[in-house]
Amino acid sequence: MTTKNNGTMAVDGNAKPIPVMKPVSTEKLALSTTAASAASRSLVTNVLRIVADVGCFYRLDGTATTSHTYLPADMVEYIKCESGDTLSVILASGTGSMYISEMV
Repeated sequence: MTTKNNGTMAVDGNAKPIPVMKPVSTEKLALSTTAASAASRSLVTNVLRIVADVGCFYRLDGTATTSHTYLPADMVEYIKCESGDTLSVILASGTGSMYISEMV
């Protein structure tokens, strides 16, 4: 498959758009049974790619608890965010890391 860029979106050999995004920054967040918060998002980012090496719970704009959205270990998830949103993450037990990439 040949890919090209038409100026706004990558396209395949048949000139069909390929829905891809480019990571512009990545933050590593240490996780534990105490909620941890990532930095506020920039004005240009509206999609985050998140993946953790352990199962965890997350929430945008508020403190995460084990009642919030569950993310299984090593699963990639893309979430919509807005300027100033803060991602909060917590584990039910143990420790681990989450990698948060801003996508454009």
